[in-house]
Order: sequence, then structure tokens, then C-alpha cells
Amino acid sequence: MRDVIQKIVAAETEAKQAVEEARAEADRIIAEARKKAQDISATAHKEAAAEADRIIATAAAEAGKEKEKDWQGRRRGSKERSVSTRPEKAFL
Repeated sequence: MRDVIQKIVAAETEAKQAVEEARAEADRIIAEARKKAQDISATAHKEAAAEADRIIATAAAEAGKEKEKDWQGRRRGSKERSVSTRPEKAFL
């Protein structure tokens, strides 16, 4: 009888140790998963910020070109208008 009780206690101890090891393994796996998730998130954030910067730079460059075209068009238009829109100068 005593032998059976000792075997039960030993099995219980082994089971507790196995559960503790499994919990430690689970904690390591969770920690690794969290770290990977943080790395992926940081990388995605950096990539999104870089893409936003590229989009903004492209939009700013296009806006600058449009502004320059508009400004040049107004300069050309102002010369033409000064002759055609001021009839008093046309008669002189």
C-alpha cells in the first residue's frame, strides 16, 4: 500500500513539474509572439510614414508645377490683356 501511495505522489510531482514547464514554454512563446508583433507593427508604421512622405512630396511637387504654370500663364495673359483690354492705349 505504501508503495502505491509513493508512486501516486511521484506521479503527482511529475505532473506538477510538467505543467510548470508547459506554462514556462507558453510564456516564452507568448513573449516571442508579442515581440514579433511589435516588430511587424513598427516596420509597418515606418513604411506607412515613408509612403506618406513620398505622397506628400509628390503632391507638393505637382502643386508647385501647377502654381508655376498658372503664374506663367497669368504673366503671358497679362501682357496680352494689357494690349487687348485697354482700348485707350490701342488708339494712341
